[in-house]
Amino acid sequence: MTLVDLGHLFFGMKGAFARRFPEVRGATLTVVPTRCPTSGRCASRDLAWMEGGHVFILRRALRRSDDVVAGLLAHELGHAVDARVHEPGSEQRADDLAELVLGRKVRYDRNDVQTLGRGTWPRPSHLHQ
Repeated sequence: MTLVDLGHLFFGMKGAFARRFPEVRGATLTVVPTRCPTSGRCASRDLAWMEGGHVFILRRALRRSDDVVAGLLAHELGHAVDARVHEPGSEQRADDLAELVLGRKVRYDRNDVQTLGRGTWPRPSHLHQ
């Protein structure tokens, strides 16, 4: 996926979320050029995160399928509108909020990465809940 395609996808998805949750209108997207979100090691599935209503995605995520990139954004925007984001169950709740807005389930591919394509639902129990 190109950066231009990513921008279009994010703004379209953010618009869908904003129609139901106006507080997400101020969300931004930052593409992070490093391999990991921190200076340490990270798992290959660590590709995106949300902080303070802002979505961050690692540049290497753009090498994944369009469905995976869309799943990552949908999941993180789900976190952005979750009033209980720091409480137990927030990971599945983010997926459920994304489904509520988009009408599509966030699933998990064989690498345990979010996708709007084929995969496992609900969130696998061996992942952080």
